[in-house]
Amino acid sequence: MIARLRTAITSPHAREIGLYLGAYVTYLLLSKTFGSHEIAVANTERIIAAEQWLGIFWETAWQANAISVGSWTLVASNLVYVITYIPLILVLAVVLFFKDRERYYHYRRILFISLALALIVFSAFPMAPPIDTSGYGFVDSFREYGPAQYLDSDFTAARNAVAAMPSMHFAWTLAFGIMFFTSRTLWFKPLLLLYPGVTLWA
Repeated sequence: MIARLRTAITSPHAREIGLYLGAYVTYLLLSKTFGSHEIAVANTERIIAAEQWLGIFWETAWQANAISVGSWTLVASNLVYVITYIPLILVLAVVLFFKDRERYYHYRRILFISLALALIVFSAFPMAPPIDTSGYGFVDSFREYGPAQYLDSDFTAARNAVAAMPSMHFAWTLAFGIMFFTSRTLWFKPLLLLYPGVTLWA
């Protein structure tokens, strides 16, 4: 019995699960040191001011254009934003773990190193999502257009309001886009542009 338990604990599957749980707990603990929400909002407003000065503050116009097309564009982008991140990345990681262990370890290393670098930036310069600012015209598309299940308190609590940039959401989808492009399977290669491109649009 003890031998079986020891084997289960030391198996590659258990080690990977433990590694991800450890990384998540570490992130939660370090997120308490990122700074207050007020500081994060102030930093976001500094970035907006810099964009305005450079003449590249386009985000609210883009969002307004999407809204003018129809609410379905916001619902679709919200679904894409959620599905292409943790759910799809976890599925891809599991598939890669069983199909190509060497490539799995390579991209897992990329994800963890990028997260470590992002944690440094989050601590040094916390930023709130633009929707947490006021007076710039941003619309909280989840609150206004749904899906409704993402409006409850659990989802709101899960959203880290001081770690908006750098966007690990985009960085990790870009990493997997590169993985698709370097795949030996020809029809995977267009996903280099499609996967991160759709996420960027969302």
